[in-house]
Amino acid sequence: MFESEFAKTEFIANDNTVFHVWKKEAHFDDYKQPVTALLEMLREHIKALLPLSSLSNRCVYTTAGLSWY
Repeated sequence: MFESEFAKTEFIANDNTVFHVWKKEAHFDDYKQPVTALLEMLREHIKALLPLSSLSNRCVYTTAGLSWY
């Protein structure tokens, strides 16, 4: 499991799912550590599912970082 002030990522074994939730708006380097943790968890659990809704949470990726709407 990974948790920071910006996001929480965890593997849910019962559902074979990696779940990622953004807690608040992140910009530039603030989103890199949570996304890196997410990718590492997906590599570790190669056949795990990643619900696309767990990535959105009212945010979009832009060239300036993560923006919320």
